[in-house]
Amino acid sequence: MKRLLLAMLSVLLFVSTATFAADAPSVNLPIVMVFACPLDGKAGATDPDILEAATGLMRGMSRVDSLGFSPKLPDVARAVLEGRISRDKVENVASPQDAAEIAGVLKVDYILCVQGSASGNSVSVSLEMRRCAGDGRWVASSGSSIPEVVGANAAANRINAIVTATSTAVSQIIIQALGQDALVSPLAKGNEQPARVPSA
Repeated sequence: MKRLLLAMLSVLLFVSTATFAADAPSVNLPIVMVFACPLDGKAGATDPDILEAATGLMRGMSRVDSLGFSPKLPDVARAVLEGRISRDKVENVASPQDAAEIAGVLKVDYILCVQGSASGNSVSVSLEMRRCAGDGRWVASSGSSIPEVVGANAAANRINAIVTATSTAVSQIIIQALGQDALVSPLAKGNEQPARVPSA
């Protein structure tokens, strides 16, 4: 299942870079940290495939570096040990406010909070993006249907629906926050940039 998701993301990102064109960024791109957390007070865990799709799609954006949040990240663990973030908060991110507080301590520029489900015959994805310092809050949502197929194609149909819904929501929120050109990967012009690691 994970290999199938990664394969579909690779195809989607390749098509995106072939479709759009933009100047490659230089250095010190802003960092977006991707979290799974409840939005608008709605309880419910985020489907891990939706979170992985959102994180993978963010890595294809041209004007930001991105990384998925984990309590096990070295900078997060160090911040907890130094008392700058509580262990409970990093292990139970309950809201975008919590995510922004954690990311601010890590000197990350933006957060992207993801909540989504893929159950029955439907996929639902909701996103909230915030600037950690200063004003800036954007929301987007999307959904798609999972065809009722039994057998070998069932997993592929589920992943395809997840990627479709997630990519639509990610594109919407990135255009709102950063503009159309941010959808283009620097790989489209052969200028891959190393990811910048936040300095806590």
